Amino acid sequence: MALRLLKVLVPSEGEDRVFSILEEYTDAPRWWHREEDASTEIQVLLQAEGAEPLLDELERALEGMEGFRIILLPVQATVPRIAEPEPDPKEPEHRPAVGKREENRTSQRISREELYTTVSESVGTTRFYLVLTGLSSIVACAGLLMEDTAVIIGAMVIAPLLGPNMAISFATTVGDVEMGRTAFRTSAAGAAVAFGVAVLLGLALTVDPSGAEIASRTTVGFGHMALALAAGAAAVLSLTRGVAAGLVGVMVAVALLPPLAAAGLLIGDGRWELGIGALLLTVANLACINLAGIGTFLAQGVRPLSWWEGERAKRATFFAVAVWALVVIALLVIIWVELQAG
Repeated sequence: MALRLLKVLVPSEGEDRVFSILEEYTDAPRWWHREEDASTEIQVLLQAEGAEPLLDELERALEGMEGFRIILLPVQATVPRIAEPEPDPKEPEHRPAVGKREENRTSQRISREELYTTVSESVGTTRFYLVLTGLSSIVACAGLLMEDTAVIIGAMVIAPLLGPNMAISFATTVGDVEMGRTAFRTSAAGAAVAFGVAVLLGLALTVDPSGAEIASRTTVGFGHMALALAAGAAAVLSLTRGVAAGLVGVMVAVALLPPLAAAGLLIGDGRWELGIGALLLTVANLACINLAGIGTFLAQGVRPLSWWEGERAKRATFFAVAVWALVVIALLVIIWVELQAG
């Protein structure tokens, strides 16, 4: 049971409103004291999963009130321990313990605001991101050329590709256009660096296209697309539960980094047909990851707070799903044609 410490800083005239909302939503332990500036600090210890409805209600109630602030902090431990809440026999079994009106889907994940913070931290074309992506591409190319699976896995461990791709899906779901643009630029910059490094290595080194590690990444197959769909869904599930995403990041890198590195090596070596095949695999995996990511965010009940943001999010989601679905369908047709020809 992940715990969070909720702090609400509010002018004294708004404290009754906060206490009323807390009384309605949770019976979790709480403390408060009044500051010298006539404001009140209220602290509540609650579960991370299912906290979103309470945060939303507080934000709606305090919106427009000058000086309010809501802070959510992770709790490593507390003594005495917080016992697992027992279900109320008068309530439906799926009723979350943190609040009395949360939907079942929001009770299974961390809040939207935590997701915003987590995703935002991984977005931005920083020097560290570009250098780490370039180094991971070098390692991936070395593994492909040496046909060393362990080296390829090492490249995927250090590749920072999870964050930007999850940010694209999240921004689409909540209709945050600015975050979506930033995430797309970050993802595109990383892909360009990884591909450019691989092309340079392909120009400088001899590339054997018959090697198993390279050859397996020059065509698009149903298995590759299934892997990418699973990686996208698993990444979002891990993100929304607040679980460390290291291993899931490797899954995303499996779908993106090796085929992109193989494409660069082959094109740098002048083997354009095979290189384009590897690029198609990369595009297919990218489309599947984002399609699965958007679908999983929606299934987890991730939505904007206000109705006008919701309308914008619906349009953005419809457009993104249509684009990614068309890419996937086109590639499925290509795979089917090749299978029929073979």
